[in-house]
Amino acid sequence: MEPKDLSNRVAVGGQPSTDDLSRLRDQGFTTVVNLRTSSEANQPLTPEAEGKAAAEAGLAYHHVPVSTQDLGPEQVAAVREAIREAPGRVLVHCGAGQRACALALLAEPASSSGGEAILSRAHEAGFPVVDERLKDFVMRLGGGLPITGTA
Repeated sequence: MEPKDLSNRVAVGGQPSTDDLSRLRDQGFTTVVNLRTSSEANQPLTPEAEGKAAAEAGLAYHHVPVSTQDLGPEQVAAVREAIREAPGRVLVHCGAGQRACALALLAEPASSSGGEAILSRAHEAGFPVVDERLKDFVMRLGGGLPITGTA
């Protein structure tokens, strides 16, 4: 897993391995935000096992389960809060990177730039949003729907 930078603080990617988590610390990352749900298929590390491996690698860990079946602004707020609290670089990940990229871009303070701009940036980053539910969610929230609360 090779993270793709969205900014100087935030990178996104697919599922990291235990070895990847150790390398992330060496690359200046301080925090991992996992968007995978506990019930997802093809998950080499459960969220609990990943949290333990992240801690062993010296990384802070946040689990914000995001299913395209149940998307809500509170998930974006939780990602935003995890990024804001991080003392350094943050990796936001899911299984392949699509959800991670979309939610990380929505979590940016300037996410009100519009859904189309967010979808375009996700595509440019190598994580095009192809899931229709996720695309609709990005269009709604990127269009200026207020994101309040923290998790």
